[in-house]
Amino acid sequence: MATRSLRVVNTETPLSKLIQPSPGFEKKRLAHDHLDMVQLCEFGCTYCSTNSGYPLRMNREALADLTEEQLGERLYPATSPELTIRWSNVVAKLEAQLAGKPKRWGKGRVLVVSQLTDPLSPGLLATGIPEAVLRLILERTSFTIRLLTKSAAVLTPRILQLILAHPDRFLVGLSLGTLDDGWAKRVEVNTTPPRGRVHAIRALQDAGAQVYGMLCPIFPHAAAAARVVEARRRFLLHPRPIRSWWIRGNDERECVTVGDLRAMGVDVPASVPADGYIPRRAVHFGPLGRAGFQPIRFSTVVGVRFSEPFWIETAVRA
Repeated sequence: MATRSLRVVNTETPLSKLIQPSPGFEKKRLAHDHLDMVQLCEFGCTYCSTNSGYPLRMNREALADLTEEQLGERLYPATSPELTIRWSNVVAKLEAQLAGKPKRWGKGRVLVVSQLTDPLSPGLLATGIPEAVLRLILERTSFTIRLLTKSAAVLTPRILQLILAHPDRFLVGLSLGTLDDGWAKRVEVNTTPPRGRVHAIRALQDAGAQVYGMLCPIFPHAAAAARVVEARRRFLLHPRPIRSWWIRGNDERECVTVGDLRAMGVDVPASVPADGYIPRRAVHFGPLGRAGFQPIRFSTVVGVRFSEPFWIETAVRA
């Protein structure tokens, strides 16, 4: 599936508040709250759960009416990866929400930007909305911002300067599931190719930003997974190594093995079989630290079927 020209639909967000609690991400120890700037981002990843999530599913025909009105044809997220649905009133909505909040709001909490959509896709970045939103959060709240993206546009000077000017407020990550640019082009439509994301991660490390690793989703192909593991090893060898990692297998199968985790540097007990699978979900290792979460030991979850991913404390080996 090749990169396609964007088809942009503009509407207003139906949300009364942009910053909302994130019970799912809090269980995963990723964040306490989340903020999304669009309803459907321009990265048409075929595995994205947002496309079939409750908001788009419940408003499927109403949004198709919008595409027909603005673009001349009915388009649906599941079959049109070139479609993006933007909210025109994001900045105004955020300003209204923050108007009644003290500057200390968010202190000790992590806000993920973004949970359901990508906050730094090139088309959205060109509107100026991401920069305006990030500045409002920095100036009017005390949240730690966890930037999560698949876009090397994080290196855009005005965004990078913002990150480096507030090193204690940003945690920055670019997710990887493969290093095969050809494979990614078929399933992660319009995203920065994986090798471009690797370059961006290294550039962020070189610049001194707080960077976390996101191997998600790891596609169920042994060779591809091995290359991702090797990329993680190289990031660890950097003078400013990434010691906080989130790992998630593709939901279609249990594709993260105990052997994989050992190769990645997880201190797995010797009694656990090397060919054992982590039950279909996800593993994060490295303490979240500043967010105040207490990590748990790997030995407490091995062999247990859990419905949500965990943060796991481990000795990280280069």
